[in-house]
Amino acid sequence: MKKRIRTLHRAVIQVDIPPSCLASTAHHNKNSPNGTCVRSRPSAACAKFSVSSMLNKGFTATKIIGKRCFQWWDNLNTSWKFAIGFSVLFPPLWNYNERRKAREKQVYYNKSIKDYVFFDIAIENKYVGRVLIGLYSDQVPLSVENFIQLAEGYKVKDKYIGYRNTFIHKIYPGIGLVGGNVLNDKEGLSIYGKKFPDENFDMEFVQDGDVALFNEGPHSNSSQFIITFSPMPILHKHNVVIGTVLKGMDIIRMIENVGTKLGNPMYNVKIINCGLYKSLEQDGPPFFNMMHISDKGNKNIISKKEFENLSEQQRQSLMEDIGKSEKRR
Repeated sequence: MKKRIRTLHRAVIQVDIPPSCLASTAHHNKNSPNGTCVRSRPSAACAKFSVSSMLNKGFTATKIIGKRCFQWWDNLNTSWKFAIGFSVLFPPLWNYNERRKAREKQVYYNKSIKDYVFFDIAIENKYVGRVLIGLYSDQVPLSVENFIQLAEGYKVKDKYIGYRNTFIHKIYPGIGLVGGNVLNDKEGLSIYGKKFPDENFDMEFVQDGDVALFNEGPHSNSSQFIITFSPMPILHKHNVVIGTVLKGMDIIRMIENVGTKLGNPMYNVKIINCGLYKSLEQDGPPFFNMMHISDKGNKNIISKKEFENLSEQQRQSLMEDIGKSEKRR
């Protein structure tokens, strides 16, 4: 076998050049000293002949090698050939199709958004930014209404409950966060009572920042919610998806960075302000409408100009005072 390969290798390298071409490559130069024989370049025709000969022999060798190397393929029956071809082509085609369907779902879901809720987030009493959430009001109206009412502040007897001044109490990096514990217990409270059933599972987890209701089993939804850090299709038909984060995903990533494997945050993450987002003019920049949730007036605690004139320490002190006043009320 080795002898055949060496012979084949020599056949590829060796090229037969006509004698006329060899003769034309050397001539007697009379002007040279001592009348020496000087070798010159071969003619263009000879060079062309040499290249074509090498190519022909190379193609022949490749054909022989390919025939020997892939002889096993010719010996396979049709079913085996089909199985091998399917195993090679199916994974990339399936992956492409799944990505295409995910993109189509994202477009459809974004068009389904009707209402908006904002969260102003602070980490260790330091304001980090605003998160804007779009809600699927037509697909899951009851669940969305519960979320909006708690963001605005829902009156129970003579008190108001809601997401304002509540903590993100569980953060699992790579999975998601859990918040909305309006009663500081393990269960929470909805506007429909202690628990309310799963509305439907029409909307799926298709992207980072999906917002869903947290539960401890079927038909056990309350005020608590989930915001995912990555697509979580495994949660489909377990948690009702009500919306997705439209702006402020960088804030969600900051929250993810303070999480732990057990879910206990390294720092306190707090929703210091929230509500139904109408427009920038009505809602104002963060902190400029930090009124109590029972206050239906339009007065702000501090104007934008006054806030900008405060030092960083004064701003942090103001945030703490606002939080204390909210708790007293």
